[in-house]
Amino acid sequence: MTLGELKTLLCGSGIPFTYEFWDEKRKPEFPYGAYYTDGADTVHADGGTALIFTNVVAELWTKVKSPDSEAKLENALAAVDISFSKGETSFEKTENAFVTTYEFQI
Repeated sequence: MTLGELKTLLCGSGIPFTYEFWDEKRKPEFPYGAYYTDGADTVHADGGTALIFTNVVAELWTKVKSPDSEAKLENALAAVDISFSKGETSFEKTENAFVTTYEFQI
């Protein structure tokens, strides 16, 4: 899966997503998300690179704690068999919003 295909998948959850961060002038209403890469894991075989798995972090931003928004994102990931780790939801004072972090590989 490419990063472009991942964006299509994430936005298909009904929540707008962007790569890395939203421009303040284009930031949508809550909920919204951002995703970014965090390195890669490489599988070697027969003296070469066999597979490369890109580590991705997706952040779900909401005005209030939103199990419905979390379920939309989780269902979108599960629909294509992406196994993810869900972090704790924290409150970000600078944005006056809650953020829930998901980590997975593509």
